[in-house]
Amino acid sequence: MKTLLHTCKSAAATAFVMAAVASCGDNHDCNPTADSNFSFEPSVEASAVVPPGTITTANIRNFRVSAFNSSNPHDLIMRNIEVVRKGLNSWTYSPSIDWPDYPIDFEAVTPSSVEIASFGSWNWGYPSTVDFDTNQEGKTDFCIAVARHIHQTEGRIRLNFRHAMARIDILLGADIPDATLMVKKIDLFNVCRRSTFLFPKESTYPQNQTGQLDGCWADWTQSNANDTIAFFISNEPLGTPVDTSVTSIGNQDNIFYIPYTFTPLIENNGYITGSGIRILCKTISDDTGKQIWPNENTPYQLVPSQWGGKWAYIFFPLADSDKPADSDRNKWRPGYHYNYRIHIHHEGTLPPSPNQKPAPAAARSSGSVSNSLEVIIHPYP
Repeated sequence: MKTLLHTCKSAAATAFVMAAVASCGDNHDCNPTADSNFSFEPSVEASAVVPPGTITTANIRNFRVSAFNSSNPHDLIMRNIEVVRKGLNSWTYSPSIDWPDYPIDFEAVTPSSVEIASFGSWNWGYPSTVDFDTNQEGKTDFCIAVARHIHQTEGRIRLNFRHAMARIDILLGADIPDATLMVKKIDLFNVCRRSTFLFPKESTYPQNQTGQLDGCWADWTQSNANDTIAFFISNEPLGTPVDTSVTSIGNQDNIFYIPYTFTPLIENNGYITGSGIRILCKTISDDTGKQIWPNENTPYQLVPSQWGGKWAYIFFPLADSDKPADSDRNKWRPGYHYNYRIHIHHEGTLPPSPNQKPAPAAARSSGSVSNSLEVIIHPYP
């Protein structure tokens, strides 16, 4: 029996290693060392623009790892052991563990504030799970890694972490004739706050497996998408003015959300249901400074009672408004960045009812332009 893991004494001798992607994922060769210890070689794309809170190879500080016999998940070798960075290439954990003579499955999660809740084997028909809760925020970039059927002779253990959340950004602009849009709050409406993540069947490498985590969130996530998470809250009593350029107005770093499939945003029997972005705002006359909207004609569904008619909602669907809501456009996927670009040209209206077709966009020549929504989607670093 050889020591599987031990406290590192130098940057070159790391007992247990996490080899992360470029923001949680670059591949590294897995060459055994002479003494079967394992080394850590961090790598990150120098040109990557990393929003606050995003986990990268360079800034990961700790993770939890569990390991069990690949043929018998009841034979636990490690159970939620915390591995902590000591230096650039140095990681430590305790107690040290011997390497057995059979292949091992490794499963890991970061940040280490999250633990693996149950342990299993896909070969036996059930996976290990992690219970994740955003605590009504979206500040945690939750990443997982899997390395299955690892033998002692393989030397370095690669834990290729992947982003399990969807990263959301909302950019906003407004161009309302003779008026200024003042924004008090932006919410993501009817989304998931908590769910269970199921570890994938295969190891999380190589890196060309786009969509590998798509089916890893528990099915009941869909029926629990009824939470509201604040994306932006203005510190100004009168709200934050929005000009014509479509830019971020300063969110609360609430950018990480649990992936799920949206339901259509509609008005049904006096209620607004479905998944969407809702912007609490008002319009102010540029000439008089008085409130123009909401007014006495604003539908009651758009006016929250706690604000006394001083603010109203403008709703946008989470899917792309210009393209059909097919399987790729009616959901958030793990590890993808969804950049919502919104331009407001007029006051809010009710979403279509189930039997109502959306009104066509007004012609630009008439001087009236519809509110617009564009979604730019790509994997995030």
